[in-house]
Amino acid sequence: MQSWRAIFFALILLFSSFASLFLESQNASGRVLYCPSETTAEKFKDTNIIFSGKVTEIAYTISMTYIKFHVLNKWKGISSSDITIAASDGSEAGSGGPNFHLGDNYLDYVIDNQYGYIYQSCWGEPLASATDEINVLKAIVSNPRQQITHGVMPDNVLCSGGLVLMKKLSGNSVACVKPETDQKLVKLGWGTEITSITQINNQDRLLLTVGKTVYTLGEKIPITIKNTSNMTLEFPDVNFGIQIQDASTNWVCCDVSGNLTYLPPNGNYTFVWNQGDQHYGSKVKSGNYTIVVFYWIKDTGMSNIESKSIEIK
Repeated sequence: MQSWRAIFFALILLFSSFASLFLESQNASGRVLYCPSETTAEKFKDTNIIFSGKVTEIAYTISMTYIKFHVLNKWKGISSSDITIAASDGSEAGSGGPNFHLGDNYLDYVIDNQYGYIYQSCWGEPLASATDEINVLKAIVSNPRQQITHGVMPDNVLCSGGLVLMKKLSGNSVACVKPETDQKLVKLGWGTEITSITQINNQDRLLLTVGKTVYTLGEKIPITIKNTSNMTLEFPDVNFGIQIQDASTNWVCCDVSGNLTYLPPNGNYTFVWNQGDQHYGSKVKSGNYTIVVFYWIKDTGMSNIESKSIEIK
């Protein structure tokens, strides 16, 4: 009898353990999140863009969270100093990654596909916890041969320490050389300089402007965006929006997604905010607010966030 009782309680404990693991594996949306265990080298091969960066802007939609970073270190596939990525499921963490906070630093793995730069939530983490991964990444990007061995195309090799990427004319080999050496090798006909990674990495295409930086309570606030590129920008579905955030980054306004589906070159779009708080149906209080425009451009894979700060008093 004692043995059966022991087995019974052991089964209960086992079931509880499985239930706990199951719940912990769920993400914010309630779905089970499966994160394969991979080495840093495998992660390097399986993602398109890797960088460490500081969060400068965050914008939320029903299905996505857009996070803009100032890039601190470039490990793979990135040429710009700022980049905006998207995390799915409409939560700060996307589906399983860290909770992003303004001003904090993170190591980020990103997939580049037709929907834009999508955050690989399984592998990102706060930069302070990523010392071991950073050391491995440093070893991988230490020279072109290592990068190519780990799946980087020769033209997309990153050079560190102010070195320039050169491609040999008589073959497909590349080398990282000093700028002065680069000029000598070009003159000798050894090779050509590869000026940048082929990826655009979120070039700014929209200019955000407001009439002034200080407004009185109840005053209407015109918010204008302009297409500064030479191409018509298309915004499919609800991949364009304007948000007003208070000093605590709480979203107080506005649901304008779907109002703008395209913008021709040099075209303008103006939205007028009447200082309404759409959550409470009243006017906002005096204080500091941030106007955030976020967008994803059809057929380019580019998403971005632009913002302006204003004061209401």
